Amino acid sequence: MAIEGKTFSRESAAHNVASKTVDQNFRQVMEIPLLRGREFDTRDRGNTEPVAIINQALADQYFPNQDSIGHQIKTEPPDDPKPWLTIVGVVGNVKTTTVFQEMGYVVEPTVYRPFAQQSSASMSLFVPTNGDRNALMNPLREKLWGLDNEVTLANMKTMDERLSELQSQPRFRTILLSAFAPLALMLTALGIYGVLTQSVAFRTREIGVRMALGATRESVFQMILVDALRTVLMGLGLGFAATVFLARTVAGLLYNVSPANPPTLAGISAIVLCVAMLAIFQYAELRP
Repeated sequence: MAIEGKTFSRESAAHNVASKTVDQNFRQVMEIPLLRGREFDTRDRGNTEPVAIINQALADQYFPNQDSIGHQIKTEPPDDPKPWLTIVGVVGNVKTTTVFQEMGYVVEPTVYRPFAQQSSASMSLFVPTNGDRNALMNPLREKLWGLDNEVTLANMKTMDERLSELQSQPRFRTILLSAFAPLALMLTALGIYGVLTQSVAFRTREIGVRMALGATRESVFQMILVDALRTVLMGLGLGFAATVFLARTVAGLLYNVSPANPPTLAGISAIVLCVAMLAIFQYAELRP
C-alpha cells in the first residue's frame, strides 16, 4: 500500500494490507460499525472520484494520532498508473478466515472498495435470514438467474458452518491434547508412586536397624515422610520453573488461559502430593 505524501523504503514499505470489494449494503448486513466518516452510497460510481473505506487497524497503524479521513492511498506502488483512493470512512475491525492463527485472531489492515468502482469476477453473497437456509436456496438462485442466467451459486453455507470449518484444526488439537493430558498425568502419578515405594523398600534394613536401636515407628515414619516430601517438592519446583521458561512456546496453542495458570498448577500439585502420600502410607509398613 502507498500513502500520498509519505515515502517508504522498500524494506519498510506498507505491506500485508487486505483489499476487499463490497457493495453499499455490506456493512449493514455484516453489522460492522461505522466509526467515522461515511459509507458507500450512490455518489460512488465508476465515473466519480475513487474512494475507499479503511478499518480501524489500518487507521491505527498508518495514521496514528491523526484523522485518516481525506487522505489518499493506493493498494499498489505509488508510481502505479491507477488513481489514488480518497478515504471517506473508517469502520470497525473484522475477524476473517485469512488471519486465524493457532488459537486466536490477528486483525489485518483492510481497505474496502465500492463494487460500483471495482467489480470482481467472483463474489461472496451474504444473505441475512432467520429461517432454514435450504428454503432460501431456490428463491435466491432464481433471483440471481433473473439478473444473469450464467451466474453459478455454489458453496452455500451458514456462518456457523463456516466458523466450524475454520476452527476444525484448533478443535482437533484441543481434543488431542485433552486426551494426552490425563495420560501424561497418569504416567507421572505411576512414576512417583513407583519411585517412592521402591525407595521405602530399599530402606527396610535401615528401618530395622533404627528401630532396633530404639527408634519408634512414628519417628521412622516421620523421617520417611519428610524425605519423600522433600523429593516431591523439589520435583514440583523444577516443574514450575520449566513451565515458566517454556510458557512462550505453548502460549499460541492456548485460548483464554495463560500457560502458568495458577488453578491448573495448584490442582496438579495437589494430585502429585496425594499420590506421594498414598505411596508412603501404603508401603511404609514398619516392621520390627
